[in-house]
Amino acid sequence: MALSIPRASLPYVPPELWKLILRLHPDLVHLWCSCRQVSHGFRSIVDHIFQTEHLAKVAIEFELGWNYLDQEELTDKCIFGVRCTFDRLSDNDKEVAVFKDKEIKAKRDPDWERRHEKMERAMWKGKVNWYTGGNDPDAVAEGGRFDMPPWTVEMYGMVNDTELPGWNIDYEAREISFRWKEMFQCFLREREYVDKKTWDFVSRYGFS
Repeated sequence: MALSIPRASLPYVPPELWKLILRLHPDLVHLWCSCRQVSHGFRSIVDHIFQTEHLAKVAIEFELGWNYLDQEELTDKCIFGVRCTFDRLSDNDKEVAVFKDKEIKAKRDPDWERRHEKMERAMWKGKVNWYTGGNDPDAVAEGGRFDMPPWTVEMYGMVNDTELPGWNIDYEAREISFRWKEMFQCFLREREYVDKKTWDFVSRYGFS
């Protein structure tokens, strides 16, 4: 005779209350890496929270170093860089996010601005091509890269050079697009790993 184990009677919690509980979760790493795995319903809620509240807090930074704007006289030393923040979701299924450089540059004369933008774009392309290992505009990081990623991902003080799955750069529009859910998966899983290693070290050596 099969043993019958009664199921625990749990109170019903309306989806609206779960949405509120999960939205107020203070630990984004746990929210994404653990809570999101509980059920399809939780995954849908967490995805919506990250899409509507946290995606706008992400920045993609390209540090390009410095150079002389006047290459003949080696004068007018400038620091170059591109910082892209969330602009829009690019498709109907909302899987791809587009980040755009919206930084307000100091106003200079039009000729200076054109030369600065041209040099910055060339340095940007060069750094990305060094990462991908070629000049093919469709090259992706998985194909023969031999350098560190040319970007860093920033979010609430967390910074990492994590992968941007399916990334594509439009240099003229100063935009980068990628699959945002997969980016969060890479970024927050790496953060979870670092946090675990840090906790293991602290526990092992007794730091308080």
